Amino acid sequence: MSRFTYDQSPLAEVPILAVPAGIVDPQALFAAFSPVLPGWFGDNFDALADVLTSHPTPLRVVHTDVPLVGAERQIYLDILDESDLIAIFPATARITIEAALDPAEV
Repeated sequence: MSRFTYDQSPLAEVPILAVPAGIVDPQALFAAFSPVLPGWFGDNFDALADVLTSHPTPLRVVHTDVPLVGAERQIYLDILDESDLIAIFPATARITIEAALDPAEV
C-alpha cells in the first residue's frame, strides 16, 4: 500500500496566495496580493473588491493571522466575505473574524 494520498478534487487546482503575518498597512496587503492583481489596480479597497469579486479563476488566500486593524480590517473581511475566493485563516482567528463580520452575534 502506498503512503501517498492523491487528491483529485477541483480544490487541488485552485491557485494559492499567501498573506504574510503582521500586516497592519493596506499598502502591504495590496503588495501581498500583487501576484494576482492586474496592471490597472488602483491600490485601494474598492479596486481590491473589484478584482477579487471578478477574478477569472478561483483563488485560495491563506492567512497566518488576520491582517490590518480597525475599520480597515472590517473592510478587508467584508471584501473576502463577498468574493468567490476561498479565504483560509488559522483556527485562532475565528472569534476575531466572526466579531468583525457580525458584531451583534458576539
